[in-house]
Amino acid sequence: MRVALIFAAAILPVVASLTLTNCTQQVLSVPGPRAAASVQERFAVFAFQAHSDSNNSGLVDIFDSKTKRWSQSRFSASRTNMCSTSWKHLAIFAGGSAGRGLPKSPSVDVWDSTTNTWTVQQLQIGRDLCGCASAGNVTIFAGGSAPQANQSETATVEIWNHVTNQWTHANLSQPRKKPEAVAVGTKIVIAGGEIAKPPHGALEGYSATVDVYDSETGEWTTDKLLSARQYFGAAHASGKAVGAGPDGVAVFAGGFYNDIRLGSVDIYDPIAKTHQQGQDLSHNRSNLHACSAGHGRYAAFGSGNIDATAKISLDFYDGETGDWAHTHTHTPIVSNGVASVGNVVMFMGFDGRADTIALDGDCSVVTPNDRVASTTLV
Repeated sequence: MRVALIFAAAILPVVASLTLTNCTQQVLSVPGPRAAASVQERFAVFAFQAHSDSNNSGLVDIFDSKTKRWSQSRFSASRTNMCSTSWKHLAIFAGGSAGRGLPKSPSVDVWDSTTNTWTVQQLQIGRDLCGCASAGNVTIFAGGSAPQANQSETATVEIWNHVTNQWTHANLSQPRKKPEAVAVGTKIVIAGGEIAKPPHGALEGYSATVDVYDSETGEWTTDKLLSARQYFGAAHASGKAVGAGPDGVAVFAGGFYNDIRLGSVDIYDPIAKTHQQGQDLSHNRSNLHACSAGHGRYAAFGSGNIDATAKISLDFYDGETGDWAHTHTHTPIVSNGVASVGNVVMFMGFDGRADTIALDGDCSVVTPNDRVASTTLV
């Protein structure tokens, strides 16, 4: 007797490609510069970033993707050069400059999305131009400029444990301002920045140092970027193409070095301590902001500084497929807020209008049912 063996072919899930769609342009309450944070894939929070005596000081615009509506709120006072991050249901805006000649701010403004209320924590050292990120139970505030403490570039790190509500302190391996910080799994990566001006040999005031904090063990390790840089974009990405575990990688893109704007991309796995040279950005630029989107799959990079093209260029990396895509903003934007809800990224213009880009072709997370998504930038 002959027995026929029939093997069913494995059905592999179809991975959607990186498809950019220009959704309905979002309009804020007033124009102006913003710092931004993304909260639990649902909220995009844009805090007015100016000196504290501005007419719109403390204004915050919040988009809720569940209701597809905007609301306004108020935090303690606006500052320039704040850092921003989120931890679970919290949006966090820290440090900054309240005005010319004033001490750097120690304020940490915290918005609770579950209660729609603001509270204020205090750093031990007021600072601006610092890096902040959250992982595990903690948010850290690293480096920056603290001239009132005689630290034009500081190494101090302040660590806020949200569960115990206790603060502890540490030091970066190198004092610096303008580092970028990004979470990868339980680790927080603090990379690059500006160190004290020469004499510093070949570094010439720019840092390639990477400090990695493990939020589970409290341990610190160090590494190096592929090249020194400041004023660059930093975001998390994950998926099969990144060549890392499920926690993903940190993607560092663009920046400034020795009067040169960069387009190079450094994809860093802090667990394996490996680097990949990524595809260059579509246009070299510094002073760009970035965020993660799509449950950590995508890294999105905003426009930046040097020329007219740099000021409207947007780039996107898909950690699942390895694809890159690019488009442009409706107006020149340099160093302004970028936040995401689901697979949609908002790039805020100084005119109070946000170019809203879906990375999977689906604008429904931001478009009310009675409106049709736009297909062009205006």
